[in-house]
Amino acid sequence: MAPPAAGGASGTGLSGHQNTNNTNIVTRPQNEGVTLVLDNGADRMKMGFAGDPAPRFYIPNCMAKLKGQLQWLIGEDMDSVNNTANLQYTRPFDRGYLTDWEAEHQIWVRAFGASKAKVDPAQTRLVLTEAPFTPSPLATFSTQVVFEEFGFAACAKMPAASFSGYRYSLMEKQQQQQLGHQQDEGTGVDAVLVIDSGFSFTHVVPMYRGEAQRAGVRRVNVGGKLLTNLLKETVSYRQWNMMDEFQLMNDAKEALCFVSQNFGAEMAKIRPGGGPSRQVRTQEALRRNFVLPDFQTTMRGYVQDVQVQGHQQTEAEQQVLSMEVERFVVPEVLFRPSDVGLRQGGLPEAVVEAVEACDIGLRGALYNNIVLTGGNVLFPGFAQRLHTELRIRVPEYYSVKVQAPPDPIEYAWRGAAHMAQYQPQIFVSKSQYDEYGAEFIQERMFDGLW
Repeated sequence: MAPPAAGGASGTGLSGHQNTNNTNIVTRPQNEGVTLVLDNGADRMKMGFAGDPAPRFYIPNCMAKLKGQLQWLIGEDMDSVNNTANLQYTRPFDRGYLTDWEAEHQIWVRAFGASKAKVDPAQTRLVLTEAPFTPSPLATFSTQVVFEEFGFAACAKMPAASFSGYRYSLMEKQQQQQLGHQQDEGTGVDAVLVIDSGFSFTHVVPMYRGEAQRAGVRRVNVGGKLLTNLLKETVSYRQWNMMDEFQLMNDAKEALCFVSQNFGAEMAKIRPGGGPSRQVRTQEALRRNFVLPDFQTTMRGYVQDVQVQGHQQTEAEQQVLSMEVERFVVPEVLFRPSDVGLRQGGLPEAVVEAVEACDIGLRGALYNNIVLTGGNVLFPGFAQRLHTELRIRVPEYYSVKVQAPPDPIEYAWRGAAHMAQYQPQIFVSKSQYDEYGAEFIQERMFDGLW
């Protein structure tokens, strides 16, 4: 459902679901200063409280129903369904932007209520992530929902990359202080380039002193959803029909795919002409089996290493999806979107464009402080390949450093949780919203760190 124009949420059709009448909600004392932190990802929400070391809850940001049935399943309800091919999903996000608020509202009611966070919105501040350059009507409407439908006491909204940049700068400054290093003005931790590669898209966000340099923000329209769909199509054409198995193929992608360090050389090894024996040896080295669940003895797929001599026996005993070249061809789309018909450059080109759009005095520091966040950066070889590609494109007098933190999926949430504790100026109160209106408040939120 497309949101209405700004000017009130009375026509949203959501008022019947307000959680202020939920008698199961646990009311926390006002003096606790409860702050709920929600990294509202298009695939999964990461939720917890400011001061927590990590998110308390991972919640699927979607609804689903069994084929032929009318009842919707939300959150953990979907865990009771073994065969996910029987589910029809509805996702509130479209191309990275939150567009279906009827679905999102029901998911939030469950998340904020007695089964999860157990908060009273009237006594709770909310920290919420939002995609960069979200269209103004969508961003304004989300502010209306936060204050009018849920009635939160205060709210702060920023892109996840802004919170990631804040956390990176904070940790680097602490490390330098521990080492006794003097911080130079305008360099080092003052500037950071955040690469956020998630479910719907990949953003490159240069930041300086906590503020995103908007002129340098770049978006690559490749995310985990596109990669999973590509893997589905590839294996369905070559082996089993997996077009209805999004979750299963997503598990296979995360378990088996990797980023090649030299894509051209890898492809040359398996192309005809390199010699039959060499081609077979290369395919054998690449081949991995993903054993499909039978929903009787196994409920989820799992990886099994394949030996050529035992391949026939494995096939006879279990239903197996064999993956070879697609293991590195699918993630390659992050670096070469043109391979699937997208008319834009890949991630290395986006990084260079982002940095070159910034002030010349920041470029060296940005190239030297690149931090990777989001689920896609977990592909083995991702950081090394990006460094190699950038070193080719970046002038030699700049140092290039690509850092992959151990918690790339939670990185933005942790930054938001810390910022909520120590930077109260990022919040806009319900009383300010009531006085000035949604459009003004939306501008106020994004005049700061984003």
